[in-house]
Amino acid sequence: MEIPVEHEAEIRRIISDIQCPRQGECCDPKVEKHVRIRSLADVDLVECQDERGRSCRFAVPFGYSVFCRCPLRKYLAEHGLTP
Repeated sequence: MEIPVEHEAEIRRIISDIQCPRQGECCDPKVEKHVRIRSLADVDLVECQDERGRSCRFAVPFGYSVFCRCPLRKYLAEHGLTP
């Protein structure tokens, strides 16, 4: 999925603010390692749909699911920019 130009500046701002050890690679649809997410409850919750997401510092395991607190992934889900 191509990121629309109007979102690029906000995405760069979020990435610069979050100190992500993966440097946002899990959110980049051009990177083979990107992790699929699904928004739940009108994007109040973002569910990580990949087992690798459990090791992320933003992961919140809950039963058989893993919820994500990453501001970048939440922004992508809110704006329909998830692959």
